[in-house]
Amino acid sequence: MKLIKKLAMVLSVLGFCSAGGVFAKVADRQNVLSEYTLDKISSFITERVVLKDAEIDDAVDKITQIRINTMPNLLSHAKDYEQEACILESLYYMEIYERAANDSNRKDMREKMRLLMERNFACIDSRKKCEISEWLYQVAGDVTSYYMTRSISATLHYGFKVKSFYESAVEINPVSPEGNISLGNWYFFAPGIFGGSNKKAEKCYKNAEKGSVENEIDGEKFLAYEFLSQLYFELKKGSLHSEYFEKFRNLGIGTREVKIAEKYNNNGQSYYQYMRNKSSIDKELPESEKDDADKKKSNLKF
Repeated sequence: MKLIKKLAMVLSVLGFCSAGGVFAKVADRQNVLSEYTLDKISSFITERVVLKDAEIDDAVDKITQIRINTMPNLLSHAKDYEQEACILESLYYMEIYERAANDSNRKDMREKMRLLMERNFACIDSRKKCEISEWLYQVAGDVTSYYMTRSISATLHYGFKVKSFYESAVEINPVSPEGNISLGNWYFFAPGIFGGSNKKAEKCYKNAEKGSVENEIDGEKFLAYEFLSQLYFELKKGSLHSEYFEKFRNLGIGTREVKIAEKYNNNGQSYYQYMRNKSSIDKELPESEKDDADKKKSNLKF
């Protein structure tokens, strides 16, 4: 049971790990997304890191306004409307959920996340592999991770599907910053019996760094430097921790998160512990908030 709870934490915490840029263009190696959508993804990836410093209501209002300004024009620009709508709606809603979900509204907000998850699944299932962008795989994994949080049964039901989505994103783009950060966090948190490995985590984070530098997107660099610094903190590699923490800090965005990481480090803990605390993984959903998927028995054998 301890291993099952540990795996649940690994899979659930991944939903809190995605972030990313402005001025440059994110990758679309399958060439299935419109320039309009690529521009919107690129600008939002760093914007959402910047909004880490805003008050909750202000950030939610800003994200809502971005969505209002973006979605009505998508139909006239999209190469693949449903896929591009899934990606953008997922990106916007996850950031709102991250900030606004609480005990009083979580059931309703989580239900919307479930519907978005199923829409992403349907979008993937109805397309050939060559027609699917790395970004659809990425948001499918991220949305499902958010939905699974604090539900062990839902985590076990969907968990390895999430990892396969991230692996598909990285298969398309081996230096995908978002995909590699998500896989890196998997390898860091996972027990060895499930494939956990700090060495594999480091390799993923370094690939994310390479991709973020190539893309020239500060929001992606923010994540790569952040998790490299925290991995090296955990590994007690002081000089590498300091090197990457300074890169993380010197971007000048997400300063509230930088201060949180610094505070945890000064207290002998890494930002990974903050992620564990924030995800409330040790607190199972109340029965009143569970849906049918939460009550399904996993087919996994231990």
